Amino acid sequence: MPEPRKTRRKPLTEPMLIRYGREWQVCYQARGTINYERVTAWVYGPDSTFFCKHGDQHEIIMLPEKDAFIGGQFPFVIDRVNGDGVPMEKLGGARNAGAAIAAYEYFKTIYSAGVRLCNGARLMRTQSEDEDELRRQNADPSTAAGE
Repeated sequence: MPEPRKTRRKPLTEPMLIRYGREWQVCYQARGTINYERVTAWVYGPDSTFFCKHGDQHEIIMLPEKDAFIGGQFPFVIDRVNGDGVPMEKLGGARNAGAAIAAYEYFKTIYSAGVRLCNGARLMRTQSEDEDELRRQNADPSTAAGE
């Protein structure tokens, strides 16, 4: 019996994060045939593996641009972000984690909000989380216990 032929399709969209039921998958739209019907579907991988029909998905999340994630000049990047966490400006970068943390601490003194430190796609520190932690550390223990 011959092995099934692999199908490669031309993407109709950029990759997006798609939720169908309880599953999440990074997919792109492509045209194909299911049960003799031409459909637009969400597919993934180099072999265009079917995920779900377009319109049947439960949630679509746009992915950030590739250079905001990985592939930049530095593995550690300091960004300014808006209230929704969308990058507005690249402030700096480093090849060394210690240097990146020092630069991040410096930029926190300059900007009142919206500074974050990333290692590739991994979020290492954000200015708002640092400020929340500082507030917790400086809180009066008697008020924290509800007295």
